Amino acid sequence: MSPLGTDKTDIMDEKPDSKIPAHLQEVASLMDDIYKTFAKMTFIPEMSIKRGPHTISSELTQQYELDPIVIKLMEILPYVDREEIDERVFLYGGEFIDFRNVEDLEQSRDPLYSSWETEGQLSFVIF
Repeated sequence: MSPLGTDKTDIMDEKPDSKIPAHLQEVASLMDDIYKTFAKMTFIPEMSIKRGPHTISSELTQQYELDPIVIKLMEILPYVDREEIDERVFLYGGEFIDFRNVEDLEQSRDPLYSSWETEGQLSFVIF
């Protein structure tokens, strides 16, 4: 297994982990379905989808006092490896978030963070 994920093609092929609540498994599965749809539409390469479980920085999760259920979700979510896609910026200026990346995790905790500005005003993307 690579440090960024596994080579599985579908997280639902795996037996559900009895330690992970069903609703978290469902969220991860739905995100995987969305990413697979993007791949079928050729927006992203199939190989750029990295499926869990992943390791999330325990130092930052403790620093930000993240709830264990949130950490578990971050660990099982699939992520898109931005290094493997042609464009770092996705549709309409959106970017893929990857909680394995320390900067992404830090930025997700900053309510005023914006990666771009328009005419001196902060622009926010809600997802």
